Amino acid sequence: MLRVIYLMKLFNRGGFSFVREVTHLENQKKFACKVIDKENDEVDEQVMRREIDIMKKLDHNNIVKLYEVYEDSKYIYLVLEL
Repeated sequence: MLRVIYLMKLFNRGGFSFVREVTHLENQKKFACKVIDKENDEVDEQVMRREIDIMKKLDHNNIVKLYEVYEDSKYIYLVLEL
C-alpha cells in the first residue's frame, strides 16, 4: 500500500492534469503520480472512472501499471509505474 509518498519533480503538465515523480517514504521506491483536476470542464468523470476501472484490471508488460487511486474534493490521484 502506498499511502505515504513524497512529491518530487514535475514531469509533465496537460490541459486537465499533471504528472509528478513521487517516492514512497518507507522503501524509497519511485512512482509517477498523475493528478487530474476534477473541476476542469474537459474532464468527464464517468469516462475517467471507467478508464481507471479498466487500468486496474490490466496486467501487461507494454502497459503502464496502476498501483493506487486516491481522491479528494478537487483531484483524482493515480499512482502509476514510473
